[in-house]
Amino acid sequence: MLHAVTKMLTTNTLPPSFCIAQVIGLSGAAWLSGTIYSLSYISIPTLLTSHQEHSIPLSTITKQWAILYETGKNRVPPIAVLTASTFLYLAWSTRASTALAAIAPRGSSSLYTVSAALVLAIMPFTVGVMKGTNDRLKGWAGRGVVEGKNGGEEEEVVGLLRRWAVLNGVRALWPLIGGIVGLVAGLP
Repeated sequence: MLHAVTKMLTTNTLPPSFCIAQVIGLSGAAWLSGTIYSLSYISIPTLLTSHQEHSIPLSTITKQWAILYETGKNRVPPIAVLTASTFLYLAWSTRASTALAAIAPRGSSSLYTVSAALVLAIMPFTVGVMKGTNDRLKGWAGRGVVEGKNGGEEEEVVGLLRRWAVLNGVRALWPLIGGIVGLVAGLP
């Protein structure tokens, strides 16, 4: 063990497990950001175009949004937790009392911790900032939109979908920034 640590310190090479963790953390953050943003950039505009150009009823559109929402709610948080856990492993591995601290860039432990927090920030952002919009859209998905009878309903639902796309796009920034901070943490 001492020989392996000495060799690592004298050759300035990181152990493969650490490098793999870096790849997982950075890839996870990029995947999260891209997946979340794709809903705002591709899915919501497609749903709205389906309504506007092809007369797909807003009742159908809100139900499709609800399916997208539930799918994301079930799949994204586990990846966020895995990614944040990986960044926390990297932070723990480079803390001051470790052999890696001698060859890791200065401050990398703190930066990896910040990366983990930024990746996990999607969860409180969803609950704290997006909850009202999410709840209103889920309500419309459940009860349906009566089109033509009350133009206010249609305007509200379209407005909610647009607002959700903007808020979700902002939410995509958290793991993106977390990944950038994680990248900086690993730069010499």
